[in-house]
Amino acid sequence: MILDTIIEKKKETLEQSFQNQSLLYHPIAHQMKNKEDLFVIGEIKKASPSKGVIVKDFNVEKFTKEYTMAGVDALSILTEENFFQGSLENIKLAKAFSHIPVLRKDFIMDAREIIQSKQVGADMILLITAMLSDEQLRTFYQMANMLYLECIVEVHNEEELTRALKIHPEIIGINNRDLYTFEVSLETTKRLAQKIPDDICIVSESGIFTHDDMEFVKAAGVDAVLIGESFMRCDNFMEHLQHLRYGSY
Repeated sequence: MILDTIIEKKKETLEQSFQNQSLLYHPIAHQMKNKEDLFVIGEIKKASPSKGVIVKDFNVEKFTKEYTMAGVDALSILTEENFFQGSLENIKLAKAFSHIPVLRKDFIMDAREIIQSKQVGADMILLITAMLSDEQLRTFYQMANMLYLECIVEVHNEEELTRALKIHPEIIGINNRDLYTFEVSLETTKRLAQKIPDDICIVSESGIFTHDDMEFVKAAGVDAVLIGESFMRCDNFMEHLQHLRYGSY
């Protein structure tokens, strides 16, 4: 039948086209893995459940420009409205004033939010293993890949890491903050990082305030750090990033 012939020929054409095409669809993960120093994601957030309002005079344009000038590698934008006072509009603003990649930081629990993230201009999304079933995690990850959205698959403990590794994500985020007690310990990164295969990028999230903290997680084997409150409370982003990276101002 002609349809069978078309299908077989299509398979050959597809295989050839993918062989000739670069498979580097995920440039952010590539940058994380190949950057000489730690890849720094600077977070923009007005408030948090544990700290309340962090920045009263909250201005996304200002923070975006300052982060970009300081030399961070990517931005994390909180979009959760009820507890973090975030907004999807903040991603649009950030993309308007900076060329660096943007992570949509939220508690994604519906496939429509992935499409929504792409529509507002996000380059990455966060998938929190603790709040997703194995099926949701796999489906959401595959869906994001189809939309050319990179994913940070977040874990807090060994059980979640085991579940996350089933889909072998390109990037795993280790959140040092316990979701239930809100206590923070960089030992979480040290403990879990050694259980992650070398070809997966590791992001250490929360609790990084000093150069010693950066050195600690770097020694643990991470490729990137996500830093929020430390930046949000500092007076000068460029000086603070200099301190975090080199231990001096």
